[in-house]
Amino acid sequence: MVKNSSNLTVRLTTLKSQMNIAMFSKKLENFMEGVRKGFDNLRSKIHCDNTKLAETLNAKIQADDSRLIEEIESDYKRFSEALTKQFREENEKLRQNCQVS
Repeated sequence: MVKNSSNLTVRLTTLKSQMNIAMFSKKLENFMEGVRKGFDNLRSKIHCDNTKLAETLNAKIQADDSRLIEEIESDYKRFSEALTKQFREENEKLRQNCQVS
């Protein structure tokens, strides 16, 4: 009878250990699933933020490009007008010199 009692105690202890392992395993599995979901959410947020950043930067670059193009065209126009004026003045001087000679 003592032997049966001892076997029963060993079996109960083994069963209790197996139940503890199963509960711990389930908790660990749930925790890891939560970690996976957290990383998925983080990955999604990072992707979303990167997309927004890229769109913002592209819009800024396009706006800066447009502004620079306008400045270059305006500078080119002023430069062209100044050269044309200078050319006309020099041409007029040459005409006057030719007429005097």
